Amino acid sequence: MIKELCTRLLDNKIAQNENFIRFTFYELRVKNNLSEKDLDKFFTLTKEASNANFIPSKNALAYAYLNGEGCNVNVEKGLELLEDCVNANFGHGYYNIGYCYYSGSFGYSKDVLKAFNYYKMSAEQYYSPGCYNVGLMYLSGIGCSKSVDKWIEQLTKAACLGHVRSQKKLGDIYYFGEITKRNYNKAFKFYLMVAENGDAYSMYSVGYMIVKKEITTVDRYVGIRWLTKAVDAGYENAQKLLDNL
Repeated sequence: MIKELCTRLLDNKIAQNENFIRFTFYELRVKNNLSEKDLDKFFTLTKEASNANFIPSKNALAYAYLNGEGCNVNVEKGLELLEDCVNANFGHGYYNIGYCYYSGSFGYSKDVLKAFNYYKMSAEQYYSPGCYNVGLMYLSGIGCSKSVDKWIEQLTKAACLGHVRSQKKLGDIYYFGEITKRNYNKAFKFYLMVAENGDAYSMYSVGYMIVKKEITTVDRYVGIRWLTKAVDAGYENAQKLLDNL
């Protein structure tokens, strides 16, 4: 689907199409096996869109310059574009600056306080990885006062924005009840989000909760179907559970 869309964008030269928001050069080349030639074409199109002040493309172009994807490394130009993204209140731009401060990379001095603030601004713009990272900083007390409640709050926000790692973690948090009060209904809700995206462990968890009657509002045969999907996805414990039903 994404490969086909990439090809269509290249063929039609839709430089400012909203779908550019969904792409990074890493995803294009590594996950979709685009050639260097296609990567060069995307760099050109993204540069055109950036010059037209399309902020997601500015952000993608910043990544390209900083990492030498489709072009020679140009840290100065990359950081200039990131600053444009921040000035435009773009969540992914805040996130990238936060990463620079957190890791001390691309000429930024390591500063966890500034990293936290930029990740927080990213989260405020509903960028799910920003929510996730600021949550981790609350959990560990890096750059802020430690707060498990705020960690869970940010994880929940990220999960509702579609962040798979947050969804899966919240499923575990509410299922095992080691960090907060156990809540099977909430655990099921978050596991189901991930299961519907093909995660074998979460498929198993959803099926397990149904057949073990930890969730009583869903038919047992639905649980068996989820366990079967988990088996098909390679989760061995699902087959063991099915064999013992």
